[in-house]
Amino acid sequence: MIVTADVLIGRDRELVLFADVVAAARAGTPRVVLVRGPRGIGKSALVDAALADPPTEPGAVLRTTCLPGTAAFGAACALLASVSGGDLFRRKLLALRSLGDCSAGEDQALVCSIMHRLHRVVVNTIDRAGGLVLVLDDVQHCDAASLRWLDFTLRRAAELPLLVVLALRTEALTSVRPLPAGLLEQHSGLVLDLGPLPHAAAAALAAGALGSGTEAGFAEQCVRVADGNPGVLLRLTEVLNGRRVRPVNGEASRVAAFGRLAALRDMLAVLSHTEHALAVARAVGALGTTDAELVATLAAVPVARVQVVVELLRNNDFLDESGLAVQVVAPVLDGLSARQREELRGRAAWLLSVAGYPAVQVAEQLLPLPEQPEPWMLDILREAARNASFSARRRYLFAVYRSDPHDPRIRVDLAAAVGREDPERALELLNEALALTGNVRERASVVVKLAAVGLATGRAPEVLELVDATLTELGSAGGADHAAHRDLVRGLTATRIICGLADVSTIGATLRSAGAAVFTDFGTGGETAAERLLAAARAVLVTARGEQAHLALEYASTAAGPVTSRQSVASSFLSALVCHLAGERITALSILGRLVEESGAENDHQSESTALSLRALIRAESDELSGAYADARRAVELSGGTGRPGSVAPRVALATVLALRDEVDMAALVLGEPTASGVWEHHEYLMTRGRIRWAQADITGAIDDLTACGDSLREAGIANPSFAPWWLDLTRLLAEVGRADEAGELVEHGAELARRWGTRHAWGLVRLAQGSIAHDDRASALLCEAVELLAATADRVRQVEAEHLLGLVLARGGDLRGGRARLRHAVDLAVRWGQRAHASWARADLEGLGGRMGRRDAVLTGSLTPSERRVVAMAASGANNREIAEALVVSLRTVEIHLTSAYRKLGVSGRGQLAEALTAHTGSQA
Repeated sequence: MIVTADVLIGRDRELVLFADVVAAARAGTPRVVLVRGPRGIGKSALVDAALADPPTEPGAVLRTTCLPGTAAFGAACALLASVSGGDLFRRKLLALRSLGDCSAGEDQALVCSIMHRLHRVVVNTIDRAGGLVLVLDDVQHCDAASLRWLDFTLRRAAELPLLVVLALRTEALTSVRPLPAGLLEQHSGLVLDLGPLPHAAAAALAAGALGSGTEAGFAEQCVRVADGNPGVLLRLTEVLNGRRVRPVNGEASRVAAFGRLAALRDMLAVLSHTEHALAVARAVGALGTTDAELVATLAAVPVARVQVVVELLRNNDFLDESGLAVQVVAPVLDGLSARQREELRGRAAWLLSVAGYPAVQVAEQLLPLPEQPEPWMLDILREAARNASFSARRRYLFAVYRSDPHDPRIRVDLAAAVGREDPERALELLNEALALTGNVRERASVVVKLAAVGLATGRAPEVLELVDATLTELGSAGGADHAAHRDLVRGLTATRIICGLADVSTIGATLRSAGAAVFTDFGTGGETAAERLLAAARAVLVTARGEQAHLALEYASTAAGPVTSRQSVASSFLSALVCHLAGERITALSILGRLVEESGAENDHQSESTALSLRALIRAESDELSGAYADARRAVELSGGTGRPGSVAPRVALATVLALRDEVDMAALVLGEPTASGVWEHHEYLMTRGRIRWAQADITGAIDDLTACGDSLREAGIANPSFAPWWLDLTRLLAEVGRADEAGELVEHGAELARRWGTRHAWGLVRLAQGSIAHDDRASALLCEAVELLAATADRVRQVEAEHLLGLVLARGGDLRGGRARLRHAVDLAVRWGQRAHASWARADLEGLGGRMGRRDAVLTGSLTPSERRVVAMAASGANNREIAEALVVSLRTVEIHLTSAYRKLGVSGRGQLAEALTAHTGSQA
């Protein structure tokens, strides 16, 4: 009962609904109430309280508890046994048992006769008592015939004051007989799902049961341990009172242990009246199965006795739906000493293994043991690790690692299992494995894996010396005629190149030292991970040198195989990057999509974050800015847990998108400081910061960043025109500040790179740069060609830039009408593709030339993000920053950032001007 001082606690809403149904039933409308909830949640207490209310006194109340295995009409007979005429059915019970539970076929006439007679008993009872309530507790065990009789009676009870109340235990859903179709719907059924008590009500219940002096923290801990279940809570407080635990906050840490004791008491109370029940329950708990033969062997009791106890456990909901001993394990096994538990689990695991159970199930019994000293136990754990999902594998490998500390193979396997979430730990394990490995080929295999993790954690330079030393060892070890040896050499060679190309401190030396032998000494068809990695290394070498795009694409297509390891992640990512730079955007997105999906499925947050960052940058270039924003946001979220602090690629991606959306100040804040030395990240960072500073009118800062990017690329030997095309943006900036000669030199530099690389996109960039410094007709012709080339390669950002410049060039050359048309088209494209920043710039130039395209306010305020609009609206209505943060569930810093960005976009200096600015915006949008 959840009753304190004769008042039901925490169920006011349910009582009101219940009372309405009772009143309707008394008025002559037959009704049904189904009360559902787990054991102890208070179903019976709610029914008692609802039916005990004098103003709604319903007449006679007949109540029974359904039992499993009852014969046909057993529940109905038990329900009506105490009323006049009910004894008739008690005498016929023996005959009814012969019907079984189907009540069909040749017995149909008898069934109908019984239903009519039972119905007559109900009608007679209503006539005498003025009303009737039928209550069936544990209806999950009710026989099917009784359920059909209830439906039969309700259908024939029009205008009779009849109420049927069904109480259902939800833990036993697998044994619930389906209610007759329409039983609830056709009789205006009310379903009351009882969940945990409200926190305040549960705390009050606990405090009342524990007595005066109960401190709030102690009562709240009781509520947490009982999960708000009032029955469990009251049993817990009974144990605490019995053990004389003082209900003060300082004792709250002991409550959980007493919660287990309360559960054990419940279990023992059920088992105490059945022979061998405790031994059987412990065997079920240790085995994790109710297999009667195995349980009987482990418990040393007859099979028949096992079956009796298992049925007892199941009927009392101490077994879950699949029959496993989830609720049996903790309380029953806790009653044993540690040594007894270990012995029982060890024997259980042996029985399961001999009986042919899956290794994963056997291993679950071994994991709780402090160690697994016997060889067969280690074999089971290794097999379980091979067959388990990637996320579960580490549990079994850690157990083997603990028991067999001298096996380097376990360290390698465990490093693979933990590396995606804890790469630092993976490096430690691989270094340990390397120290324990003497065979040169086995060492080489470990080094390949170690280098892959080093690459992923930004430590590529640290492993280069180790890779070089291992290559030398392999070369002197012989065995070049063996396929496995050659594959190891391929993998190490590819690893050496990729690690060297990955960092700004080593890329120059790597590009200079990677000679023709890399391309001629090793054939590769992409059949193994090592071959695909070597193909990726070749693709990146060709791309970095900017030599032949078609050749780079051939290598990249070989490299993009299935994602099964760190090496294959690197192969896929690099092939996607090469495809992007070579103008194969769709192929690059396809590879990245597969990499994102497979990395996400394996909880490889680091690889997923990096792939999402590149995909966001590619999408931002094209017409998928909303998708780019989603990818970049997700990449930033994931990068916080990748084990690589300060990973800059996600921030670069998000800052790029924000800048295109005209959220430049936010973009600068997100970008932050450079924290990575990776080649791709470092140069993309400088490019992005340069463009953000340009948008902020910091021309000097933008020139410095773009110049630094170019100097770094030249020093490294990277000669690809599409990789961080600093020369294009710097050309336009230098032209703006009157440094035409320097701008011209940069254009020639870009043109030379494009001639070697040979893609349409590279030539589109060159034509855009050439058109930005040329004059009159030549400038317009170059920019027209740039528009065509960039449109064909789906570089929407540069296409809009080319359209914008073309409009200005035409207008300056005297074709004012043509210039305005091009500028309008630039605005249209920018708005369509979400490039709000460029839409604003192009519209400003259009209006400067006397053109019209609607009010400028629409562009400015349209660039407010949804988050900014929410913050601005609240600030304009008078809310302070803290109130806004609490209402929107964001930090104060986020509110400040949104307001700062909105002030700039709306052209106001403070919150006092926001209301007027928003009013003007609303008028312009109307």
